[in-house]
Parts: sequence; C-alpha cells; structure tokens
Amino acid sequence: MKHLKSIEVIGKRWMDSNGNTYHTATVRVDGEHLTNVPYQYGYGDNYEWNAAKAIEEAGLMPGREKYANGSMESAWRYFERHGVKYHHEAIDVPRKKDL
Repeated sequence: MKHLKSIEVIGKRWMDSNGNTYHTATVRVDGEHLTNVPYQYGYGDNYEWNAAKAIEEAGLMPGREKYANGSMESAWRYFERHGVKYHHEAIDVPRKKDL
C-alpha cells in the first residue's frame, strides 16, 4: 500500500417528514476523488462508517482491527495509528435532492 497523506469524508444528511435520516458521502484521498457513498438510511455519523467501508473495500485500510464483539476499529483511530491526516464532517441539507 502506498503511504497515504490524507483522507477527507464529507457527508450530507437529510431528515424526512417522519424523522428518518438518510445520507450520502464523498471520499477524497490525498485530494483526489475516490468514491461516493450512495444514498442510504442512517443517522448521526453513519455516513462516516459507510465511507470507511468504501475506503476499506478500495484496499486502503489493510490491518483494520476487528473486535471480538463484531465491531471494527473506527476510521479516525485507524488513520491516527498510521499517521494519516483524517478529516470528516457532515452537512445537514434541507431537501432530499440536495444529497
């Protein structure tokens, strides 16, 4: 694996009239677009977990810790451990089409 310098995850969240939250995300690696996380259900930082899955599927998180309870190491922790600058943020948008 080449040495990564930075990962950026920008999520967008939208809440429907029933209070259900959906999100998308854009992932950039060293300033270059890697992938878009498609529209899906999930609230809070769920956009970040789905982005981490996409990053891992791209082969950029080898050795990510898997815990006995079935959970996985968070992206920020993984990248901190490997000296990669990691930035994530979510923008709440007013309309579904803004995702």
